[in-house]
Amino acid sequence: MVETKKVLVIDCNACGVAGDMLLGAFLDLGVNVERIITAIKTLENPEFGYNHIDIAIDEVVRGEFRATQITVTSATAEKRHGDELIGIVEKAAAGIYMSQKAREFASKAIHTLIE
Repeated sequence: MVETKKVLVIDCNACGVAGDMLLGAFLDLGVNVERIITAIKTLENPEFGYNHIDIAIDEVVRGEFRATQITVTSATAEKRHGDELIGIVEKAAAGIYMSQKAREFASKAIHTLIE
């Protein structure tokens, strides 16, 4: 039997990727669904502006391609200023199991996007 491997390629020089598409790709690669849900649910906190978060995971077909679609919604989402988003990302990263290196990467990424 031939072993198949799944590969995710993100070429940021060619184009970007939306967060939901990236999470769906991770799920297709076999990342633990519960870990993703747990990470998203850490934002379900009035301090972050979300009292309730709904997560739907579905298989979709677009043309000849099959993919996993993840939809995250919250009725209580509020507009946030950049400095608030930085604080939310850093607090959320501290609230889930992430290495120090991963927390630093998340912090640098949100600073780059906001600034």
